[in-house]
Amino acid sequence: VKFFTENRAFRISKANIELGYKPIQLMTGIKQSIDWYKENGYLDREEIQVSSIKSLYLTALLEGEGLGTAYEYFAKWRILMKIFRKIGYPKNVLVAGLPEKYGSSMDFVLFAQKYNLNITIVDDRVENINKFKKILELAKKKEDCIEITEIDRLSDLKLNLNEKYDLLLCCEVLQRLSEEERTKYFNQIGEIAENALIFVPNKENRSHAKLSGLNALNLNELSNYCQRYDIIDKGYVDMPPFPPGLKRSEEDRQKVTESFLQKSFMKTLELWAGSEVIFPKIFKRRFSHIVYCGIACNT
Repeated sequence: VKFFTENRAFRISKANIELGYKPIQLMTGIKQSIDWYKENGYLDREEIQVSSIKSLYLTALLEGEGLGTAYEYFAKWRILMKIFRKIGYPKNVLVAGLPEKYGSSMDFVLFAQKYNLNITIVDDRVENINKFKKILELAKKKEDCIEITEIDRLSDLKLNLNEKYDLLLCCEVLQRLSEEERTKYFNQIGEIAENALIFVPNKENRSHAKLSGLNALNLNELSNYCQRYDIIDKGYVDMPPFPPGLKRSEEDRQKVTESFLQKSFMKTLELWAGSEVIFPKIFKRRFSHIVYCGIACNT
């Protein structure tokens, strides 16, 4: 349709002869069909589209983070897309613990907002909950932001919650828990969630682990915790083409979306992130910042 309507070499009259109808009639018919399916509930969701690194960078700035966090968010969104295609769209999402150091899981909040998902945030640290609330208030001043179903603090992360969730998410949480706490955490995932997606710092990327100062797990260790459930996907994610710990001045961080070269660089980063899936496993294991497991808890 685009070829016939936009290519000067073909006129509408010629297209009419070739096709038997005018291209504009085809486009109108397709649009009317889509509208009918949507009105009758057959197409209640649009195909998931990844947000841009530029838009995620603006959110990362609110969290006091930079381009590395924006890239991480973009790469994790691609994993969320992959999981959603396998489990379908959740309605109720639980973020079971906020990150230990980097960001405040605002990528999960933005994802929930984009696709009208109910989201609950819990954490056992008062200071992290308060930090999250402040970031949320800043985000609301920038644009309309999702209303969080619940922001709560638990005395621990044993997750003694009554409600059942379609999807449990956590990033940069497990590594700070003791072995006993991790066991309890995974025991209760199946009681409160149908599915879960767990992101953890990658132990095998030694330079990143050293710079971050965080504990970490390798993919096998994470898989062992998840093996009591059905593992539907696992792997490595977040392999930016710049070294960990890269620092920029506050002025440069604020102006990064204004320069043409910086915008072009962000587009290049998006292509790089999309190519992570084809990187050799040995490269992923050594250079990815994060390992992840997606699990189905009640199959």
